[in-house]
Formats: sequence, structure tokens, C-alpha cells
Amino acid sequence: APSPIQGCLTFGQPEDNRYMSTLPLQRLPLQELYFTQVANGHVGGVDFFTGLAVVNPFDSDIAVTIRVFGSDGLLLGEVERPLGPREKYVRLLQFIEGIGDLPDQSSGFIQVTATGPVLAFALFGDEPLNFLSAVPAQP
Repeated sequence: APSPIQGCLTFGQPEDNRYMSTLPLQRLPLQELYFTQVANGHVGGVDFFTGLAVVNPFDSDIAVTIRVFGSDGLLLGEVERPLGPREKYVRLLQFIEGIGDLPDQSSGFIQVTATGPVLAFALFGDEPLNFLSAVPAQP
């Protein structure tokens, strides 16, 4: 669009509203983004997952670096991957090719940097989908 789009996106199961989360749309593409929550693996009797989506909305190739940090700020995993024009990359953290083995964690953060502006968001929840939470990108 010639100007930023305003709105939101809702994820969930509309049939019985068992889980649902709403995410405001990212106003502008950015080259550096942070997501302030990571929950992954088995913690406190709960099996967590975190998913990440990154979109290149432009007509040129870019490189995207994804870094996962623990609650103490230590780098736990890092990967760089190409993203073609108008391509999206969507994965659960444990399935990101090259990120490595991540420890079980219920807090931490994700940093996404790119050689060109991108749009991105994250979601986290538990494996039986009793809850789902949207995590908007922070500059």
C-alpha cells in the first residue's frame, strides 16, 4: 500500500474459542526487531512452543539473522538465511534449520536483523493449545 496499513490479525480456534490471540499489524518494515518472549520445550510440566514469521515485502533479496537469547541475555542459538523477494519464512523455533539445540525455557527474547526492512511477528503457546499468545515486534 502507498501508506501504512492499520489493523490486527487474530489467531485461534473460532469453533469453540479454546485459544485465541490478537496481534496488531506492524506499521512499518524494520531492519532490527525484538520479540520479548520465548517459551520453548518442557518447563514446569508444560510443553511450550514459540513460532516466528518473517516476511520480505520488497522486490529484492535480503539476508535475515535470527538470534534466540535466554532470560539472562546469553545467546542460545543463531542462524542466517536468505529471504527472496516477497518471500515469507515461518517456523517453530525448534524447527529453524541451523539454529541448533535450544534449552527448555519459559522466558528470553528473539532478535531479528535483516539487510533490508522486514515484517515479523511471533506466537507462543502450549502444545495442547490451551493458550496462545501473540508477540508483536518491538523496534
